[in-house]
Amino acid sequence: MFQLSVQDIHPGEKAGDKEEAIRQVAAALVQAGNVAEGYVNGMLAREQQTSTFLGNGIAIPHGTTDTRDQVLKTGVQVFQFPEGVTWGDGQVAYVAIGIAASSDEHLGLLRQLTHVLSDDSVAEQLKSATTAEELRALLMGEKQSEQLKLDNEMLTLDIVASDLLTLQALNAARLKEAGAVDATFVTKAINEQPLNLGQGIWLSDSAEGNLRSAIAVSRAANAFDVDGETAAMLVSVAMNDDQPIAVLKRLADLLLDNKADRLLKADAATLLALLTSDDAPTDDVLSAEFVVRNEHGLHARPGTMLVNTIKQFNSDITVTNLDGTGKPANGRSLMKVVALGVKKGHRLRFTAQGADAEQALKAIGDAIAAGLGGGRIMSRRVATITLNPAYDLVGFCPEIERGEVNLVKTTGLHAAGKGINVAKVLKDLGIDVTVGGFLGKDNQDGFQQLFSELGIANRFQVVQGRTRINVKLTEKDGEVTDFNFSGFEVTPADWERFVTDSLSWLGQFDMVCVSGSLPSGVSPEAFTDWMTRLRSQCPCIIFDSSREALVAGLKAAPWLVKPNRRELEIWAGRKLPEMKDVIEAAHALREQGIAHVVISLGAEGALWVNASGEWIAKPPSVDVVSTVGAGDSMVGGLIYGLLMRESSEHTLRLATAVAALAVSQSNVGITDRPQLAAMMARVDLQPFN
Repeated sequence: MFQLSVQDIHPGEKAGDKEEAIRQVAAALVQAGNVAEGYVNGMLAREQQTSTFLGNGIAIPHGTTDTRDQVLKTGVQVFQFPEGVTWGDGQVAYVAIGIAASSDEHLGLLRQLTHVLSDDSVAEQLKSATTAEELRALLMGEKQSEQLKLDNEMLTLDIVASDLLTLQALNAARLKEAGAVDATFVTKAINEQPLNLGQGIWLSDSAEGNLRSAIAVSRAANAFDVDGETAAMLVSVAMNDDQPIAVLKRLADLLLDNKADRLLKADAATLLALLTSDDAPTDDVLSAEFVVRNEHGLHARPGTMLVNTIKQFNSDITVTNLDGTGKPANGRSLMKVVALGVKKGHRLRFTAQGADAEQALKAIGDAIAAGLGGGRIMSRRVATITLNPAYDLVGFCPEIERGEVNLVKTTGLHAAGKGINVAKVLKDLGIDVTVGGFLGKDNQDGFQQLFSELGIANRFQVVQGRTRINVKLTEKDGEVTDFNFSGFEVTPADWERFVTDSLSWLGQFDMVCVSGSLPSGVSPEAFTDWMTRLRSQCPCIIFDSSREALVAGLKAAPWLVKPNRRELEIWAGRKLPEMKDVIEAAHALREQGIAHVVISLGAEGALWVNASGEWIAKPPSVDVVSTVGAGDSMVGGLIYGLLMRESSEHTLRLATAVAALAVSQSNVGITDRPQLAAMMARVDLQPFN
């Protein structure tokens, strides 16, 4: 953690304008040996690019990337201007924190400071402080009491539970782990009956053993009965000051308005917003999720670009770091946005309420895709990974007779694999694609020829053995029977090489599609580990698999998943007979941190569940030639729509049409764009109510 010396703090200073203030700060940085004389030019140039005013009377002047060579050592100088300095656009700075850093060393300091400075009361104290010691204590957070602990770490949602004791034990454990309670609290909280607040919500606390203020929440997957009363959620409170009162008041308001069911249906981010924010989303709010791709996350400059984008609209907008605390922040406050601690790969959820909410969310997504002033991020490059490709021998047999000789009409022999099929679709749609995975050395020629003909960049790793052959037979009723043969075996050395190599190049792509089964030699545990590491390199992972590979991959919480209904049932461990059951399971996946869940429903179409809503798309009726590759084609359509920043509705309509087109032909790909457009127009798409 950064340590601030009183020698670096200058209280009671005066400056006639912003430039004079910056020059004073720069001179102090020079005198302290942090920077060379030329650094001041970068500080002034930075203000011309983007204001360094954070809000709450705080500015953080610092140099541009062009003047990093002027930095001799990382450091800060703090100047207090009790009379204020106009920083532009009606903004007045009372404290200027000059930063010198040669790389991203200052970002940790900035995040540390913004957690302190985002407290409005602390900002006022900084303005009125009279000594360097007092300013230092405020900036280092020494005068702050511990904030209420209520974030993602304190939630246990949708667990299998049939009694209050289970929820009591879970919450008590969370509070103990947070250092909020001692053993006395745990004993009393478990042994004493919680209070029934009504509408399925119960409350637990203890007058003894409270060490710091914290709240834990556990929620059962299904409500259960307690002596004739309904229980679904338990809120356990440790109170060491009055901080929990605001949360309890919001909870009481929801109960009085008969809206407690929102807590029982909400995902983690929404539940935290309902309990911790007065700007919690209402029923008519719109939301969207985006992944930050900036190398150093949301520090001051990209944060300013984001806030300025938000300020163009009248809607009320909040932003939540789903990979941080999960608490919402006011999107118009740079201080609060930077304090979210957003790093590369973090997922942000934006909620917007107002007449221009839809336009605001689109503009925010476009700004993030464009790099928030740091250069274009979305280059529309996709990589697909197929660990276990195959030659698909496709044929038609009117009716398969077991134990008899069946005459089969061969309709094709293709070098294939789920990721390769996705790549074909994307290439036909004009997207730059790179393919990777494993190929058997003994029969690789068909794949190499395909990649060459399509102009697809090839990063496949060749291993000893033969790539497998899959036989796919379609009967007259449209039923497809697969015979999947075994192929090469991946050795530990092969896998180690693949992991090292793939993680070195996949991070440069906007999206990575991982699909298909696991080859012999690759364990589910090894696959989960690789997927988890890949997610830190490329947050936008599209995942389409089945059986053990599906279960293993879901543990890494990819960005988008596309199981079919049967695969979802296997994951859920139960039948999903009704659409509401399917949607419930989809939301359970989203609770694990998966942004987009698309369920293939066969001839019934597809269901898409994300932060913006739920949609069902039904494909147009077509003459079925082969269903081989239909799911892969849908994935290709989804990726294309997401890359092009189309709406969820448009993207699902396109993906459904691409899948229908694949069913009507014997090969994967888009050869007739007008036909695709006609099919899109015939897709029946409706929001699910």
